Amino acid sequence: MGLHRSLLSHINVFARKKTYIFSSIAAGDLIYQSFEISSDPSKDRRLSWERNVKLALCGFIYFGPTMRFWYGTLDRLFAHRTFFRPLKMLIVDQGIFAPCYMVTVLFVTKLARGQDFTSISNNFAQDYPKLLSGNWKVWPWVQIVNFTIIPLRFRVLWANFIAVFWNSYVSRMSSVQHGNLKGTVTAVPS
Repeated sequence: MGLHRSLLSHINVFARKKTYIFSSIAAGDLIYQSFEISSDPSKDRRLSWERNVKLALCGFIYFGPTMRFWYGTLDRLFAHRTFFRPLKMLIVDQGIFAPCYMVTVLFVTKLARGQDFTSISNNFAQDYPKLLSGNWKVWPWVQIVNFTIIPLRFRVLWANFIAVFWNSYVSRMSSVQHGNLKGTVTAVPS
């Protein structure tokens, strides 16, 4: 039991002081780039470290701090620990925050990949519903665990772990330029 408490203590220090060290968006992008490269070995491709660094910076500067602030805000909004607290948090998170946040996710990741604002805006009506729908297939389940089991100090860490896989999807989605694909993706997943 002593080792367990010691490990939790170290994780707690990491979660509080070094939440932005690891960028799950960069890890997710590396996973997708590796998949993209291995799916067509006939083409001479390499990992785009420039793209990955840009996405990591987005995580360090915007996504990480935003999520840290959001989880703290949700915890304060629903301070009374009732049976329905996690459900209320989920409704606000997925019904209000997620639709707004997915707009920024779409724009920031596509801008980081070098797409221009006009192109992103023109394809927004097609891309946004797919991204939001994908969000609603994954994150409600993750957030139920987050709001019922995971203490506040570990929520960003838990979300970052899941986000590594989610960000592979976002990276795939943001790699699509309609009518002008960057990479081998031929369709955005539904």
